[in-house]
Amino acid sequence: MLYIVEVRRIGISLAVSMAEMRTWFDHHRIDPAEFDHSSGGPGITFRIAFHSEAAALAFARAFHGRFNNGVDPNGAAFWPATDPPP
Repeated sequence: MLYIVEVRRIGISLAVSMAEMRTWFDHHRIDPAEFDHSSGGPGITFRIAFHSEAAALAFARAFHGRFNNGVDPNGAAFWPATDPPP
């Protein structure tokens, strides 16, 4: 089973976003099962699949993402528009 996280980034370039995510993956020694992005409307949406639920939740928290079926582990109803990851 794969655990999906969607992250929306507005006001942050594709290159910067991908570099931040790669740094996080490297630091946590995690290789995503799938990694995709799309642009349309404001910002870029990333869709990342993980083999581990714990890794997916940690990534979603770090990047203000939505876990699987739209559940936000941060408790917010929507993604922050321009908040960078901590």
